[in-house]
Amino acid sequence: MEWLNPFFTFALGLILRIGIPLAVTAGVIYLLHRLDRRWQKEASAEALASPAGKPCWEIKRCGEEKRKACPAAAQPKVPCWQVFRS
Repeated sequence: MEWLNPFFTFALGLILRIGIPLAVTAGVIYLLHRLDRRWQKEASAEALASPAGKPCWEIKRCGEEKRKACPAAAQPKVPCWQVFRS
């Protein structure tokens, strides 16, 4: 019975030094995983709500004359915010 006390002391030391940090790390990983899933759902919802792939002249319903003078219409593969940026 004399060996039982050092054994429990050693086991408690292992739990305190290894078990608690592992449990805290696992909890943080779980919370970050939940946060990442929520952010991915929000990003996919925003992507569905945006007018994906439409040129700006279709969104703004520009006329033919305005479109001919617009530098964004001359570069349809480039987003209009990049055309007007330079």
